[in-house]
Amino acid sequence: MRLVIALGGNALLDPEQPQTIANQQEQINTVAPALAPILEEHDVILTHGNGPQVGNLMRQQEQAPPKRPLDVLVAETQAQIGYMLTQALERQDVTAPTTLTRVVVDPASDAFDTPTKPVGPFLSAAQIEDRPGTYRELGDGATPYRRVVPSPAPQRIRELPQIRDQLGQRDSTIACGGGGIPITPAGDGVEAVIDKDASSALLAREIEADKLILLTDVPYIYRDYGTDRQEPIEHVDVTANPFDSIDLGEGSMKPKAEAAKRFTEETGNEAIIGSLDNLENVIEGKGTVFEADH
Repeated sequence: MRLVIALGGNALLDPEQPQTIANQQEQINTVAPALAPILEEHDVILTHGNGPQVGNLMRQQEQAPPKRPLDVLVAETQAQIGYMLTQALERQDVTAPTTLTRVVVDPASDAFDTPTKPVGPFLSAAQIEDRPGTYRELGDGATPYRRVVPSPAPQRIRELPQIRDQLGQRDSTIACGGGGIPITPAGDGVEAVIDKDASSALLAREIEADKLILLTDVPYIYRDYGTDRQEPIEHVDVTANPFDSIDLGEGSMKPKAEAAKRFTEETGNEAIIGSLDNLENVIEGKGTVFEADH
């Protein structure tokens, strides 16, 4: 099968550990053995998030100017994570080169007026006082705030021809890291972070993937998540207003569900949201499966 598999940023950098390169490499090294047999069996394009990583770079800049624009930070994290993934997979005897990927967005998008994309760690009210940028209350407890940045919709993948060529020459590649480096139609960088699930869905449509796999840290989308009424949603019929009765997290599950729904609507193929810990079974349908007609 031809697959696009999207890894969340937290899957590649444990938020509970110190945010060091060594810890990130250790985390990626634990992910690679689960990915390797899938990449050997199928034609795969891996994508990945960069929210924790790009947020850390933004915080570092506050303490050590000069400031680099957000598109450059996305490029830095895309190259960094891609390099580390490629290295870890090679240790599993799997070749998966990284393509530095630019993605065209609309510079006049309303997304620039209302930042929504969470980046970096959760912080307390005291920690965000006098900090630059926009913060939203997205969590509970003493550290509920995360920085949010503009997240315009992806329109076109500039490196799509190269990605197609690589997919034809070898089994797997890594692309659209962090949602892609945001650029204007004229090729100028844009201060934004594109949602990686939206870019993954666009990529999956463009390469005619058989399935889109969106991996997270829970095995399903849940109805009434976090309550005593919580129940897994195993199937979503995208033709039947699937989100009317499902409360989705704005900064977490909602972008995944919207990306999965659009991919299935436009292709008729399955999109599956599931747990990285259960990847092999997720590909076989163990997760929340989006279907055009169930």
